[in-house]
Amino acid sequence: MLPSAPPMTGRTKRVINLTPPCLALALSACMTLAPTRRTPSAADSLIALTLLEETIVQHTRRVLQHDAEQRLQLGIRLDRLPSGYASTRRDDARYARSVQRDLERVRYDALSQDDYLTLLAVHWDLANESEAPVYRMLDFSALVPGASPIPAIARAMALHPIEQQEDLARYLYLLDNLGLFFAEKRQLLHEQAAAGITIPRIVLDSVLAFLRTFRQGGRASPFALTSERLTRIDSLSRPSVTAALAQRIDSDGNVQLDSLIEYADGPYRAQLGDTTSDAPIGLGRYAGGREYYQYLLRRSTTLDVTPADLYRYGTSELERIANAMSVLRVTLAFSGSDSAFRASLREDAKFRVESPNDFEQRVQEALPGMRDTLTSRFATDVADSLSFARRASEPLDGARIVSLREGDAIDPRWRLEYAADRITRLPAYVIPALVAREIWPGRYALLNTVVRNESLPTIRQLMRFAGFVDGWSEHARALAGELGLYTDRHNVYGALMLELEATARMVADIGLHYYGWTYPEAVRYLRLYSVDPSSASSDALRIAIAEPARAVAAKVGSRELAGQRAWVRRQLGTQFDDAVLQRELFRVGVLPLPIVSQHLAWFMWKLKQSSVMTK
Repeated sequence: MLPSAPPMTGRTKRVINLTPPCLALALSACMTLAPTRRTPSAADSLIALTLLEETIVQHTRRVLQHDAEQRLQLGIRLDRLPSGYASTRRDDARYARSVQRDLERVRYDALSQDDYLTLLAVHWDLANESEAPVYRMLDFSALVPGASPIPAIARAMALHPIEQQEDLARYLYLLDNLGLFFAEKRQLLHEQAAAGITIPRIVLDSVLAFLRTFRQGGRASPFALTSERLTRIDSLSRPSVTAALAQRIDSDGNVQLDSLIEYADGPYRAQLGDTTSDAPIGLGRYAGGREYYQYLLRRSTTLDVTPADLYRYGTSELERIANAMSVLRVTLAFSGSDSAFRASLREDAKFRVESPNDFEQRVQEALPGMRDTLTSRFATDVADSLSFARRASEPLDGARIVSLREGDAIDPRWRLEYAADRITRLPAYVIPALVAREIWPGRYALLNTVVRNESLPTIRQLMRFAGFVDGWSEHARALAGELGLYTDRHNVYGALMLELEATARMVADIGLHYYGWTYPEAVRYLRLYSVDPSSASSDALRIAIAEPARAVAAKVGSRELAGQRAWVRRQLGTQFDDAVLQRELFRVGVLPLPIVSQHLAWFMWKLKQSSVMTK
């Protein structure tokens, strides 16, 4: 008999309701394995697969029309700029419901398990998309660094291929729409402000700094074609074409961008209250804001979790982690507080990052042992194409001192990017845990494997559900410790510090947007738990305000994946092998967590049917 899906265990099971929004659909995964009144024939399977493929191809085209970042990953030129007009959002919702109906016509028990996973994942994504227009007036993501499509649009336009005259005409069409794009964002800001919905002042300053990075004239504009692209234009006509392109950028795109910046920095700013006051600044202060936050939680974590349950879970986790750190300090022969212990470590040159070069060297020292051990243990084939990239700090960048930048069809290099002017704030003893989280066996190992898996449909290669991606990264940090990859107890302490910080950010996110915390309250709270209390707490808070619910995905996703692993271990007993589980998770790619859970139930059933573990 097929076992039930992996449950959450222990404390998490008591405080989190893990009923997914698509549970009714996901549970039917098991039905593909149960006897039916009529076993699907080969013809049934062909019809079901054909209908699914037609629907998925249609949906993939639609997704790529809207997402510049994903087009870059595939090396596909940009055909249109994304629109946030209410009418467009409503059209998108109608489209999503239409495709959902098409998917419901597919006979799922006639599909293979992998095709069924595709159906479930797309159905889940569309269910969220169909709900999004309801909250359009509360959504500032188009202008927020980290969530805005503007950087991807600029890069896609600058790298627009010019092979023939039609390509140049397409680029000119995009330029003509650039001004409309910025005018639309200004109009939405105005509509939101008229309804009393505004970006908090502390985030507005970062948004303005972000927008001004794109306000450059003519040929210097980030939206202008690169010199390499211009060489494809006939040398005789190149000067006139270049001048015409620069003039178009200045007379339309930059004019509308200036109008957006001037409005936001003038009349719009005048409506904002004082961020340092005792007034709440989260989503919960608006009508429908708490409901929108719950929607964002569901979208971010891919789980149907309540803010109240997550808040209780987070505070209990903070207590557990703090106790573990206290015990570890005793083993290190230190009897003082956590702050005193960290202060003592800052005085030790061994635990200080002295420069960007020092940071890169420490990562390179930590990486080979971790990578080689995991490669040997998991037999995972991950391309070793990661390099370093230094950059200056960017707006809303404080909590992302180090981040992974994916390669794409234009620039295939995967880069560990870091803010060179801030990296010395990072304690050296957290670097091994950082390597585990961002590289091996974390984010890089997962996503690099997914994008190279040619057996996955394109739409699944592009999926980046935060509950799985951020959750796996945080889970990898903990898994590395369990596997004994932190060779020094100070490194174990560093791993606990990163977990403590991630948990505190989750609690603060919920406090801000659901419980009405003020800015000063949230800053004081985060300073207690930040790896860099001097500034990272306020920087992380800006991101929590700008990107609600994103900080929740890592901790909740990690606990769900840990619960699934524990369930698989109980099911298999002495036959349990981390390599088998990890390879299967990487093979199926990034999926909503309830679908991962159901797939593991199917996977265990298959393993027990074969009675042979694949090594």
